Amino acid sequence: MNIQRQLLLSVFILVLLCTACQPFTPTIESTETLTLTPTATYTATPATTAAVLPTAVPLVNLKDIGNRLWSLSSFAFEIQESMTKPPLHFQGEWVNMPRSWFIRKVENGGGNFLSYTSIGEREWAALADDQLPIHCSDWQQQPADTLTHDACAIATEIRPIVEGILGLVFQEVEAEFVPGITDIDNIPCYEYSWQDTDGNHRLYVIAENGLPLEYEDTGMTLRFSQYNAPSNAIIPPTSEMPQRLYLDDARMALNSLASFRYITTAELVSETTSSPTTEGVYVQANQAWSAKWSVGNEVEIDILVVGNDTWASMTKGETWLPIEVYENLYEGMNNVVDTTTPFWLWPDSSKFHNGILQSETTRTVNGMECHEYLFLPIDTSLDSELQLCVTPNEAIPIQFDLSAQKEGFSMHIVREINQINESTNIVAPP
Repeated sequence: MNIQRQLLLSVFILVLLCTACQPFTPTIESTETLTLTPTATYTATPATTAAVLPTAVPLVNLKDIGNRLWSLSSFAFEIQESMTKPPLHFQGEWVNMPRSWFIRKVENGGGNFLSYTSIGEREWAALADDQLPIHCSDWQQQPADTLTHDACAIATEIRPIVEGILGLVFQEVEAEFVPGITDIDNIPCYEYSWQDTDGNHRLYVIAENGLPLEYEDTGMTLRFSQYNAPSNAIIPPTSEMPQRLYLDDARMALNSLASFRYITTAELVSETTSSPTTEGVYVQANQAWSAKWSVGNEVEIDILVVGNDTWASMTKGETWLPIEVYENLYEGMNNVVDTTTPFWLWPDSSKFHNGILQSETTRTVNGMECHEYLFLPIDTSLDSELQLCVTPNEAIPIQFDLSAQKEGFSMHIVREINQINESTNIVAPP
């Protein structure tokens, strides 16, 4: 079977379990002027290292810089704003998949903390660090002046404020390069500035990777750090394990890993049968994976992804070319790249019921103990099921088993991960 046919066979029912998510852009809730005072609470660490700094461009679009930020797997932030009464001070983390926030509002000079947590569609609130977070699933139906109603009403106001601030910074505005290199906490940065009716604005962009490090204006400082860090993974404040598992919690557990290796085997049946296999390694720090995609002895394609850059090789890694070259030669090549990710076909949690524990007894996968959970689709017309075998405490899905049938097509996908956080898990550009 030729390469083109095998590539086309790899393009199948993503519409059944659509997992593609667009980069998140926060909604601007307010056009109020928010201005800040410079601070440096976090020590930022660049996502990668480079010997030579890239050349700065004369103008940047702030929205493009924001899109780079929202394409990360996660980041931490701190906002200090001095113009409002009382001043605003937020610290927190944002996670891309599933869309999640942890936001702490610091009050009284750091003496009191109000926190908001969201993982997917679930939300929690806590009025103090030592208070057990309250699940806000139905807080609007609770009577006023009750702890659940009042805590959730206050905490859920935090997220729109933070989203609004980030939306105001990363608007469709052009900023001009200020010549020279600015050093912030030993991180070389390019400074970009612009003016509007609210005054002067400055954005410092890390020279080697184009990510925003710090924004300043008259009364506000916004600081970013911990890009793609496993420590940004948000632990659910409450859990129903071991009896029930939320799909988003299992996906979040993968964000807590610095790296891992994985093997994906697939059986795709339509008029013919195709059984592609992927063997890969994933490193979260630079959102990178290197994988070999093969179909028996007929086709072997190596894929290498580092951040926003993708290469492919059909010479067993001897020669690497940008993926665009192969996309022009072979229809379906871009779909092969998608199938090599360690998160391929991870379902939308809104389409599945929560997972039900299948046995109190653990089983062993790749030397690790795990509990098995069964997830069934909410739409009963979908003939599909998902089984995850997750570690008992962290809920790390070390085995992913998805089967589905639709209109004369069936698929069975099994993915297993191993060698978690090993020092030998390295992915580098060609």
